[in-house]
Amino acid sequence: MRLRDYVLDLGRLLSLACLGLGLFVLVVVLSLQSRGLAVPWADLLYGCLLAALATAAGVLWEVWVRIPQGRALAARRAALEQGGAQPRMRLVGTREQRAWAALVNAEYAHNLRERYESERQTKFYEAFVTRFAHQMKTPLAVMTLLLAELRESVAAGNAGPATDAGQGGKAGGNRNVKAAGVAPLLDSLLEEKERLEASLEQLLQTARVTSFRFDARPERVDVVPLLREVVNEHKSAWIRRHLYPRIDAEAPTVYAWTDGKWLRFIAEQLVRNALQYGVPPGTDAGCPFVIRVRRRGGDVVLAFCDQGIGIPQADLPRLFQPFFTGANGRLHSRATGIGLYLVKEVCERLGHDIQVCSTAGQGTTFTLTLHDSTHLSPAALSDDLTKL
Repeated sequence: MRLRDYVLDLGRLLSLACLGLGLFVLVVVLSLQSRGLAVPWADLLYGCLLAALATAAGVLWEVWVRIPQGRALAARRAALEQGGAQPRMRLVGTREQRAWAALVNAEYAHNLRERYESERQTKFYEAFVTRFAHQMKTPLAVMTLLLAELRESVAAGNAGPATDAGQGGKAGGNRNVKAAGVAPLLDSLLEEKERLEASLEQLLQTARVTSFRFDARPERVDVVPLLREVVNEHKSAWIRRHLYPRIDAEAPTVYAWTDGKWLRFIAEQLVRNALQYGVPPGTDAGCPFVIRVRRRGGDVVLAFCDQGIGIPQADLPRLFQPFFTGANGRLHSRATGIGLYLVKEVCERLGHDIQVCSTAGQGTTFTLTLHDSTHLSPAALSDDLTKL
């Protein structure tokens, strides 16, 4: 605080002091005049001067007492704005200032304890979710092996010898019919297993993104082979959904400064979104899905384009909000409204941009801009809070 601020705080006291001095002088003057005595103006002015000096000394003394606590408040505010540890308030100054300082210290200690408890619970939640998801991956891996063995058994049954007459021919025909009926069930099981794997992976990524630690390491990444790997991981899903993916890159190698792991996560979510909404209902013919890779100045722009059901214009402003599914989510009960929210969060923390352009019934295009930058978004560097 400045000297002017302290004086203004004492303004009421100074005003009352001046009023009291003026009333005293007025009473003395009226009393002398009523008795017919001469008014000693020089003595009165001298007394007023002494009173003013005493008042000024009292004000300066009061300001001097209040200054240390004002400096402590300024230091605490500076530490708060910089995000660092806040110094403990010193119990100095007036009695009122000392009482306020004690209250501020008590409030800060209480908030600090609550913050530590919240961080402890968050870490426990993250550890629990991570462990649960990893434990679930083991039975999923076993399911994958069992499904593969079952598919091989069905294929071997179809390819087995069949006789043309008698009971042998009838048994072979029944076996082929049963195998043909089991094949769609195996495809459905495989699809549900892949969906469960995607949900567990999304659970892990949600815990990582929303926790206090965002482990990002920027590096030069060749985005074309990364996108190709993401697309190839869903070969069976492309066939089931009658989608034909294609990567349209302006060059065989296109480097961008980003985090490869999180870029793969973003591409994975956008690809899964295309698998879910990239084919109009009732369409048996194949639909294209194109990932365009272009350079725009120093940036790299990735466009994920489908010709599916599209998104209504009313839903576009809220598309990246958590748990928002919109009109399409009512048609697809499996929509969670988490994937695109996580994509937006990761893009903001990496300093990337994500935009969407869509027309209902005609398709959707997600445009991801990887800026040519060697720094992360400030939101990704906020894990200094864990060092308190």
